[in-house]
Amino acid sequence: MLCEECGIREANVRFTTISGGKSYEKMLCAQCLAKHKQELLDGISLGDLMAGFLKEEQNGEAPAEGLRCPGCGMAYEEFKSKGRLGCAKCYKAFSAQLEPVLARMHGRVRHAGKLPQSLREKTIDQDRIRSLKEEMEKAVAVEDFERAASLRDQIKALQKEAE
Repeated sequence: MLCEECGIREANVRFTTISGGKSYEKMLCAQCLAKHKQELLDGISLGDLMAGFLKEEQNGEAPAEGLRCPGCGMAYEEFKSKGRLGCAKCYKAFSAQLEPVLARMHGRVRHAGKLPQSLREKTIDQDRIRSLKEEMEKAVAVEDFERAASLRDQIKALQKEAE
């Protein structure tokens, strides 16, 4: 199927927009999709996104009455209204309130970053080995030596495979 916008390239993405409560779909090529994405993102700032998430996050939020950043003096209420932090210390000062918001926005609260494909598998293996070592330590702590031995064997196999 050809792109519904340019009519030249093969359409490989279904692009859905919602306007006035109605849903509209178009089949687009990658280039036309990129153009639409940029148009959509131009009108939205990170502050706007954060402010929207903060307004929705009222229920699970830690109490923040009178909370201020020691670095810049910004009050949490001011941050909620602006959607922007004042300085780097704000992250620590408002961490209890920010964690649920960041978890909802990004799916996690720890920065994961991106890796080149050539390093991705190696890093995944290292993370798996670290995780298995932690599990093994817990198994030893509760004297589940059979499980610990099984985990040790898995660790050795992964290490050998990585070499």
